[in-house]
Amino acid sequence: MRAQREWHPNFKEYMEKIIRHPNYHGIPESYLPDGKIRWVVTGNSEIGKKRTLWWREKARELNIPIAGKWISKTAKANHPFKEKACQVCGRYMNIKYIYPSKNLAKKLNALPGLKEEFDYFDFKPIDIIIQKIIIELQTDGFKYLKKLFKVPDSIPKTKNDYWHWVYANRVVHEDRIFSPGAMSNAPDRLDGFHTYNLCCRATQDTGRHKENLSRYIEDRRAYEHWSDGDWKAASWLMQKGYGICCICGKEGAVSPDHIGPISLGFAHLPFFQPTCQSCNSAKNNRMFLHDVKKLIELENKGVEVASWHSKCIWNSLKNSVKTEDEAKKLSKFMRIAHHHFLELFYLISYYGYKDFLLPYLNPQYALYEKIEFLDLDLATYKYKSLSKQKGTKTQYHNNAARYIRIAFEGLYEYHEKTNRNITFKIEAHVDEIKSILTELKNDSNYNKELRTLLNEAFDEYDKKVREEIIKEALDKYNERPYHNQKIHNLIESCIQTIAKNLILRW
Repeated sequence: MRAQREWHPNFKEYMEKIIRHPNYHGIPESYLPDGKIRWVVTGNSEIGKKRTLWWREKARELNIPIAGKWISKTAKANHPFKEKACQVCGRYMNIKYIYPSKNLAKKLNALPGLKEEFDYFDFKPIDIIIQKIIIELQTDGFKYLKKLFKVPDSIPKTKNDYWHWVYANRVVHEDRIFSPGAMSNAPDRLDGFHTYNLCCRATQDTGRHKENLSRYIEDRRAYEHWSDGDWKAASWLMQKGYGICCICGKEGAVSPDHIGPISLGFAHLPFFQPTCQSCNSAKNNRMFLHDVKKLIELENKGVEVASWHSKCIWNSLKNSVKTEDEAKKLSKFMRIAHHHFLELFYLISYYGYKDFLLPYLNPQYALYEKIEFLDLDLATYKYKSLSKQKGTKTQYHNNAARYIRIAFEGLYEYHEKTNRNITFKIEAHVDEIKSILTELKNDSNYNKELRTLLNEAFDEYDKKVREEIIKEALDKYNERPYHNQKIHNLIESCIQTIAKNLILRW
């Protein structure tokens, strides 16, 4: 039996402040029979359901729509102090996204001229870091910050102006280069936040331990971008190695790099090239000329490098790329086309037709629990062959349910990000989108149980509950998947029209 954790005095004091604050007035079952605060409940328990209803009323009071991540938005808006104490160590941390991620900390420490590196585990907020950089580096500090955060030239070069711009354009939009001091967790916790903060997250959240976190971060991007390809094999190949970076030629630790970035619409395939950490980060969501050439070489060997939704623009423009500038231009065009694909699928999901989208995720790859690569060389990511071992039904359900959950959540999260520098808008294709939605609405030959279950799953706020319902939906999907060729053709036609309009700008 696990020992009862002793809560830090700061956290106990914080609990008392919260329970007395009017923002939490009327929250159900606030106290235990012995008079202690009932801080923790299970979300799907009777008390948890009562508290969910309370949070719904709070959302309406704060004019927050009951959709997507409404409950976490409500918890953030309702919090009176915007910082909370950690249950484990007692440290107070801001609930906003103001702490640099590990990757951002590395980039900050790479700035030339700093007297002392920033230790990620100090958890210094970005306003303090900006101030330190400008004080130490003066003019160069503004130059580096401008490049790092993409600060416009029009912003005056003062500490306050730079901080206010980063806050308004990065922190407020919850940019992933930052982390919050505490993650939302309503209604399981009375204040709506995990009891431990960022400071103790790595040690207290077993799902975030280093060995699990590595694979979790590496593979979810493919799910979020609805990439084609054998996502299971590709994820198993994503391992650290030691070799020579294919971009800068430096020898040392290397990471697997998607030759064609999945954020541009390329497939998630078990084909990678070795890059050092700095080159991998610098490449971001763009291609270099040698990437385009390598992708064409793979295609000549029979590999489908582009996802189905990006083939039109890739096939039309790939042979036109002769310079680095043209490779950069193609990256931009493919990013715009991919943006429109994700927005289109978001709309189909939003209007309740998730069952139609399910086959696009290729859940059959979740059947395989173990992948082995023969003669794998982690210096180059080349191998002779691969073999697959099927898992149990339980393993299949667990793998597929998590994959499907992340993919649909990814559509919503992508749509919610408003700070995208894309001027070519999907609204220009409203007639084609209406035709797709009309056909979906009028089609009666669908698996009703499958549709009901998937929509019920994403009405749930709890990820575990959500995945349990998705597992039920998978059984219905395997009995009778939903397919309508006419609707599929309309979707392809819409995506091709978007691509052709972009190609005219080449």
